[in-house]
Amino acid sequence: MSDPSRESTASPKASLGDAGPSNHHGSLVVLGDAGVLIEGHSGSGKTTLAFALIERSTRLGMKAAFVADDQMFLDERDGMLVGSVPGTLAGKAELRGFGIVSVPHLGAHRIDLIARLGPASRVQRMPDPSSTRLLGFDLPVLELPERHESQAARIVIAWLAENRPTSNIRQGSP
Repeated sequence: MSDPSRESTASPKASLGDAGPSNHHGSLVVLGDAGVLIEGHSGSGKTTLAFALIERSTRLGMKAAFVADDQMFLDERDGMLVGSVPGTLAGKAELRGFGIVSVPHLGAHRIDLIARLGPASRVQRMPDPSSTRLLGFDLPVLELPERHESQAARIVIAWLAENRPTSNIRQGSP
């Protein structure tokens, strides 16, 4: 199969059992070679963090692009968890207070890290490494302060610099 980061915006093939691709709420960006899935409740700053990460990565000389804003399909491809953008949302993101804007984008990319936005009171000062299982894949997760995109972006960039993910690994069945 071809490189998932270079595939078209067509819907992914069904491969998560009989259920096929799973719809997931969140934003997915590619920073360098890493796919970062941003999760959080509505209004927590997912898209704002996505823009901040892309801007910061670009300033650091890294390639950076959206895959999806707000909604994506999750699917297993070649033993990796991959997020892809529904065709009608490709290349679009909501800039709160302005509207829908065009953004640089890829059709799909593997997911290497989950950046989870939540109340600042839940974010530990010196957290231990943490992971979560998503559709049978063990993925590292960062708990980040919602609506504090500058600090959250610094944390994600620092994590990527220290960990340089290459792929996610399927562990057992979902």
